[in-house]
Amino acid sequence: MSRNVLIMFSQREFDSQGEGTAYKMLGEQGFEVTQWESETHTCMPLEEAACIRAEYDAVITMGIRLDEEFMQRMSPRLKLVIRYGSGFDEIDTKAAKKYGIAVATTKVPELSNGVAELAQALMLSLLYRIPQNYEEYVGRGIWNQQIRSVQAAGKTIGFFGFGSIAQCFAEKLAGSGMKMLAHDPYPVWERAEKLGVEMVSFDELLSKSDIISVHVPGTKENEKLFNQDTFSKMKDGGYFINAARGILVDEEALYRALVSGKLKGAACDTLWPEPPSRENPLFELENFIATPHIGGHTIEGRRKMTVLAAQEIIDFFSGKTICNRVN
Repeated sequence: MSRNVLIMFSQREFDSQGEGTAYKMLGEQGFEVTQWESETHTCMPLEEAACIRAEYDAVITMGIRLDEEFMQRMSPRLKLVIRYGSGFDEIDTKAAKKYGIAVATTKVPELSNGVAELAQALMLSLLYRIPQNYEEYVGRGIWNQQIRSVQAAGKTIGFFGFGSIAQCFAEKLAGSGMKMLAHDPYPVWERAEKLGVEMVSFDELLSKSDIISVHVPGTKENEKLFNQDTFSKMKDGGYFINAARGILVDEEALYRALVSGKLKGAACDTLWPEPPSRENPLFELENFIATPHIGGHTIEGRRKMTVLAAQEIIDFFSGKTICNRVN
């Protein structure tokens, strides 16, 4: 009996370059691939996911919550869930383990680099008011050179979370003249020392940083960790960057911090929920900028993740160890 694989999001996301490499890899190993498609949705809606039968050995998923009910319904045939990307907060990993289902991600260096580059771009966009200078002046034919920007050199950046993405960001800031701090519940002292990053407490990170950049998973424990109390402990006139998960931030508190002037600016690649409401009050503020969760959507990252997803499935069912297992 051949093994069946279900891809729970559109081909334009999974095979964005149209090369078909992953499909070919799986096909050559005897896997039958079912590709979900929709003209209106990128990812399979929950109501459709609730109707899937237990006829797949592996699924590749993105942007959809897979809970215990899903794991129970899909077992005992389902043996592997691949989360397309580095985060896995959408997957109930404990329930998966309970039903004998392995969970893995497609975390690749290109993914971390893409998010780190975007976080750096967001930082510089805030300091130099790049979107606002275009929208308010140059785009309207006004050549205003009276606007004063803020240099990154001499400032202190604090990384909340010091995993692969934050470390990649720190590498890019080497030689920038910035002081770097980090807080992580599982400190990597040797790596921090090598990059010139000082590990500090959470409160120190908040009070000593001119710029806070967030790089932690969107877990229940971290939900709305950045709230009114947290923002109040930050430096007056500080900057806030979130290229991790929208669920980490109390957006009402962020709005108040920006309106009051407690924060001079904020930039987010992620919001909650996604897509956000068009009436989100943050969008009315001139000191707030956002991108539509694009940090991990580089051409290079997508190519590597697509191939890795196929390879992890092949390796798993060949009895080999898969590199990005999370449960």
